[in-house]
Amino acid sequence: MHRPRVELHCLRVWLAYIVLLLVCTISAAQTSLPSTVELSPVPLDRTQAVPSLAVLGLNSNVLGSGALAFQGGYDPADWSGVLKAVAVNADGVIDGTVWDAGALLTDSVIASPAGRTILSASRNDAGLVTGMAFESAAPFDASEKHGLTWPEVDDDMLGPRVDYLRGVRVHELDGSMRARSSLLGAIINAQTVYVGYPSGNYTDAWPKTIRGASVPAPEIAQGAQSYTQFVEKHAQRAPFLYVAANDGMLHAFHAPVPTCKAEDTTGRCTAYDGGTNAGREAWAFVPRGVYGYLGNLTRAQDFQFQPTVDATPVTRDVFFSEHGKHEWHTLLVGGLRLGGRGVYALDITDPTAASEAFPERTVLWEFDADAPPGTSLAGSAYNPADLGYIYGQPAIARLANGRWAVLIPTSYFADCGKPDRPLRCEETSGTPPGYSALFVLDAQTGAVIAELKTPDGVMSNGLTTPVLGDYDNDQVDDVAFAGDLAGNLWRFDLSAPNPAEWKVSLAYRPAEQAVQPITVMPRLFPDPGTNRFIVVFGTGKYLGTGDKTDTTVQSIYGIRNKVDDAGKPVTVTQDSLQAQTLSETTVADSSGSGDSATLRSLTSNPVPMKAGGWQIDLRIIAGERVVATPTALFNTNTVLVSTLIPNGDHPYGSVLAIDAATGGARSIIAFGGASYAGALVESPQLTGTLPLAMRLGGGKLILPGVKLKGGNGSLDIPLSLDSPLWRRRSWTVLTPDS
Repeated sequence: MHRPRVELHCLRVWLAYIVLLLVCTISAAQTSLPSTVELSPVPLDRTQAVPSLAVLGLNSNVLGSGALAFQGGYDPADWSGVLKAVAVNADGVIDGTVWDAGALLTDSVIASPAGRTILSASRNDAGLVTGMAFESAAPFDASEKHGLTWPEVDDDMLGPRVDYLRGVRVHELDGSMRARSSLLGAIINAQTVYVGYPSGNYTDAWPKTIRGASVPAPEIAQGAQSYTQFVEKHAQRAPFLYVAANDGMLHAFHAPVPTCKAEDTTGRCTAYDGGTNAGREAWAFVPRGVYGYLGNLTRAQDFQFQPTVDATPVTRDVFFSEHGKHEWHTLLVGGLRLGGRGVYALDITDPTAASEAFPERTVLWEFDADAPPGTSLAGSAYNPADLGYIYGQPAIARLANGRWAVLIPTSYFADCGKPDRPLRCEETSGTPPGYSALFVLDAQTGAVIAELKTPDGVMSNGLTTPVLGDYDNDQVDDVAFAGDLAGNLWRFDLSAPNPAEWKVSLAYRPAEQAVQPITVMPRLFPDPGTNRFIVVFGTGKYLGTGDKTDTTVQSIYGIRNKVDDAGKPVTVTQDSLQAQTLSETTVADSSGSGDSATLRSLTSNPVPMKAGGWQIDLRIIAGERVVATPTALFNTNTVLVSTLIPNGDHPYGSVLAIDAATGGARSIIAFGGASYAGALVESPQLTGTLPLAMRLGGGKLILPGVKLKGGNGSLDIPLSLDSPLWRRRSWTVLTPDS
C-alpha cells in the first residue's frame, strides 16, 4: 500500500534533480557568454580604400537637377581621407566631380589653420562639460592634456600638437610629426548627413493627457514658437554636409545645390557651378571623448592607425524648454565607434553661427564614460562607466514625460586579449557591467533622465542602435526596440509619463545565445495580423578579424510585438516563427551583353495568427550576414535588406526586397525579362543604410553605387527597383494604423 507513494516520492526527487540540473546548465551557459568582443581598429577589407570610394549619402530623395552623391574613403598609405561631391544623372550614374572637400581643406590659401573654426569641449571644476575653441591656449581638462601629450616626447608638445591638428604643417616638414597628404582624415565607417531646411513634418498638436494623467506639452505652451513658425524662419537655411573623419573631428561643409553651366546635345550637363563656398569647411568639432588618441595622430615614428571620430551622427528637430527657451532647434548627436566611449550633442539650427568666440552657440553637451556616477531625474542610480565604445547610433525621441530625449545604447567593450584591438586597450576600454543598458538623456541639457538596464535572468551585452515607435500617432514615442550581441531583441516601454515606470522586457529570445548577434538597428512596420508592430532585423557581425572567416548561419527576422490577453508583453521564441526559404539562380542579361547575374527568390508562405513572426535563413553562401540597417519602404510595407558576404579584401553581398509582414518576396528587381526579390551585388553596404533615391517622375528606386554582380564582373549600371509609388517617411511617426 505504501510502495506507490515511495515510488512517487522518488519520482518527484528525480524530476527535481533533473530540473535543477537543467537550470544549472542554462545558468552556466549564460554566464559563459563573452562580455567583450574583438574590435578591429583597421578596416577588415579594402571596400573604401582609394580608388574604390563608396557612396556615403545623397543630397536629395529625387534624382533631378542638382542631385549629388557624396563619395568617401581613405588612403591606407597615410590614412588620409577623401570626400567628393559628384553629380548623379537620372539613372543613378555618377557623372563627374563637382567639388573635393579634402583638396579644399588642404589648400592653406582657402583654409588657413588660423582661419579655421574648430570647436571642442572640456569638463570644468564643477564637473560640467562645456564648449571651447580648440586652440593651444584652451582650458583643456586633465584627461584631455593626458591624451594630447601621449606618447610623451618632451615636456612642451601640447601646443605644437594642437597646432598640427588644426592644420599647421611645419613639423611634418622637419620630420618630427607624421606627414599627411591631406588634412582630411580617413573616412571609414561614417556616412554623410545632409541637412537643409527643417523637414520634421510635426503638427502643432501635442497631447496634454497620457494614460489619464496630465503631462506637460511645452511645444504648445503660451508664447512657445510653433513648428510652423520654425520652418518658416529656417526655410532658406543653407545646406550643410556633416561627416565624421579619423582626424579627430566632425566636419561641417558647405553643400549648396549645384547648377548646370553647360549641356551637350542630349541635354546632359557637362559643367557645374557648385555654388558659394561649395565643399569648403565651415567649422569642425573635436569631441572630448577622442582626446585619448589625438596625440597618436601626430606620431612620426611607430604610428599605428586608431579611429577617432568614426560614426555617423543623427539629426532631428527638437523643442527646447529649459533655461528660458521655448523654441525649436535642430539637434545633431553622434557617437565615436572605436574612437572613444562617449556621445556629443551639437545645435545646428543655424550652422553659420558656429564661432570660436561663442562655442556655446553650437556645443550643447557631451556624455562620456569617465563622468561620475549619479542619480537620474527618475530618482534611480546611473553609471556612465556602463558605456562601451558606441558603435550603435543614438536615437532622438519625444517622450511621454514631455521631454525631448537622446537614447544611447551602451554598445561594445573591447576584448583586450585579442591581437586585433584598439590602441591602449587596457587603459581605455573599461570593464563590462554584466548587463546592457539604454541611457535616456535630456536632449537640451544632457541630464540623465534614466538608465534602463536589461533585467536579471537573461545575459546581455553589446546593445546596439534602438528604433522608436509611436503606437497612437500622437507624435510621442512610446516604445524602443534594440538588439544585442547575444541575439536578444529588447523592448523598452517608454509610454508612461513617469520615467520611474518605464520597463524593459525581452521581445525575442534566440534558441541559442551569442550565435546570431544583432548589430543593426531594427525597423518597425505595421503588422496587419495583430494591429501592432512587427520588428524586422538581420543578424551577424563584422567587427574584428575573426568575423571574416565565421560561417555560422545568420538570419533575417520579423518579430511580432505580441501581448497576452492581459495586455502584457510576450517573449517570442524561434520555434514559433514561420520559415521562408531563399533560393537563387543565374540569369542571362536579355539586353545582349553576354553577361549574367545571380538573382534571388523567396517563398511566400502564409504566417499564421498564432505565429510569433517569420524567419529567413541565409544558408546559400557560407558566411552571409546582415551588418547594415534595413531600409523601410512604408508605402508598400517593404523592407530592403543588404547582406554582406566576406571575401578577403573584396567582399560582395546581396540586396533583398521582403514583405515586412510575412517575410515573403517583393519581386521588384527586374532582370532578364523577369522580376525577382533580390540579387547579388558588388560593393555591399558595410554599415549604416543604403543610399537610395527615386527617379524623377517615379516608377524606379535607384541605389547609386550599388551594382549587380555579373558573371564577368560587375554589371556597370546602378541597381534599380520597380516602385510605382514611393515616398520617404520617418519611422518615428509610424503607427500600426498606417
